[in-house]
Amino acid sequence: MNHDRRRARLVLGVLIVISLLAITLDLRGGSTFSGPRNVLSSVVSPIQRVASNITRPIGRFFSDLTKINSNREKINKLTADNRNLRAKQFTDKASAGRAEFLSQTLNLAANGGYRVVPAQIISMSQSGFSRTIGIDAGTDSGVKPDMTVIAAGGLIGRVVSAASNSATVLIITDESFKVGVRLAGTQALGVISGRGSGVLDLELLDAQTEVRVGDELVARGSVGGKPFVPGVPVGKVISVVQTPGALTRIAVVKPFVNLATLDIVAVVVLPPKTDPRDSLLPKPIPTPTVTVTVTAQPTVSPTPNPSKS
Repeated sequence: MNHDRRRARLVLGVLIVISLLAITLDLRGGSTFSGPRNVLSSVVSPIQRVASNITRPIGRFFSDLTKINSNREKINKLTADNRNLRAKQFTDKASAGRAEFLSQTLNLAANGGYRVVPAQIISMSQSGFSRTIGIDAGTDSGVKPDMTVIAAGGLIGRVVSAASNSATVLIITDESFKVGVRLAGTQALGVISGRGSGVLDLELLDAQTEVRVGDELVARGSVGGKPFVPGVPVGKVISVVQTPGALTRIAVVKPFVNLATLDIVAVVVLPPKTDPRDSLLPKPIPTPTVTVTVTAQPTVSPTPNPSKS
């Protein structure tokens, strides 16, 4: 083993001497040293090629490592940019939807002559059949208990308590919720009650009142506009319960407002000067009429043959 080490050191020393000699000859130049320089070049060149072949893959390996890290950073950056872009698109879409919903709510208030305070829902409570929401407007904005709460489409509920910057609203589907209503287009009166689910119960005070699926209901209004202002759309009849001999008529009503997707509401802080009656109800969508035009085919008359003489 010692013999191998000495031989390796000897070879290394010879290579170093040859390299130094080659460098000296290169520095001196001239034709006198061209012969020895060429001899040394022929000896050293194979060694240089072997060394280059050994070191080149190593250099490429470290270069590739650097490129891999650089490419990974680029991929991570592109992934983050793509994620941020998707988040921005979602936020922009949500903001546009919220702005449109608020605009529709304010249009409903303006058309009804209601003075309102817009608010955003900040909490939602469901325990048993109880249904309430928390909003970010309170007494500092003029919100008080027993005020009507609306949204785009119609009635949401009424304020049951208010703090300086927040309020709690009992929504229309709560089991304890009740509101007086009027059958649109008539003077028939009734009471809407919450079920604790997505539909409402309607009890018409006159059992002789005719009610049909598709009939619409609006809030009758309370004295002084509290807790309910008049004319707010409430819902549409989806089924009629047949109760022969009963003193009242019963029907099932679907609210106009989709409470599951609710985000923006408005509190009516001042009732209208006049009852808007049925003017706030959703406009009916016209049913397209298909017209078929039948064109009569022309009748071909036979051409008379000329008489033969």
